Amino acid sequence: MHLVCLGIIKKLLMLWMKGSLNVRLPSWKINQLSELIINLKPFFVCEFSRKPRTLIEVACWKATEFRYFLLYIGPIVLDKVLSDHCFKNFKALSVAITILLTPGLSEFVQYARNLLEDFIKSFEQIYGQHLVSSNIHGLIHLVDDYKK
Repeated sequence: MHLVCLGIIKKLLMLWMKGSLNVRLPSWKINQLSELIINLKPFFVCEFSRKPRTLIEVACWKATEFRYFLLYIGPIVLDKVLSDHCFKNFKALSVAITILLTPGLSEFVQYARNLLEDFIKSFEQIYGQHLVSSNIHGLIHLVDDYKK
């Protein structure tokens, strides 16, 4: 959870909010994204221990909140604010992690590996090789850990 949620998802959010101009969202899109996130609050069932918070509070988010964003919130709201290539990159990670976390989807593990490899390659193309951290590289080993 920490590799993906506190490492990669937090990094992506920070890049979209404060990264280089080619990937940074304008402030009005960040506000729009925050509003979209908060609008989902009524739909979070009581089994979810934390309710969505705005991006202004992202520095205080817990790993669980980044996980919610990866698996549930991001796939719904990001297509409205991100460029197509950034959204496609995010979706590859989201679907791969969903497969690895969902019991009964073991026949899709190779597909998850392919998605993670695609995520890493496109991450480097979109955000730059200098931002490919050990967390990004570590994704390639998730499938091997899953199989153990």
